[in-house]
Amino acid sequence: MSKVIAVFGAGSGLGVSLARRFGREGFRVALVARRKDRLDALVEQLAGEGIEAAAFPGDLSLPAVAPVLVDAIRTADAVHEQSRPPRRRRPELRLLPQR
Repeated sequence: MSKVIAVFGAGSGLGVSLARRFGREGFRVALVARRKDRLDALVEQLAGEGIEAAAFPGDLSLPAVAPVLVDAIRTADAVHEQSRPPRRRRPELRLLPQR
């Protein structure tokens, strides 16, 4: 599974700087903020730098929105992973004894 970082409150300052930093390290980036037009511009900017990013617009001042956004990011990641060619499975690490 690929690494994903979600930047909540992504903007043109610290948010995009974090996205760049982690994107250069191989993370896929989920950008979260209120304004879709600004998010789309950031996604395009990052794509021009070779960083895979996706926009997830939402108003984080509403408490019910954050869990919905996290689920959307997880779903998008799962869909992305299913579209990739299969990799050799690693053996599962079992931390608790099986009964």
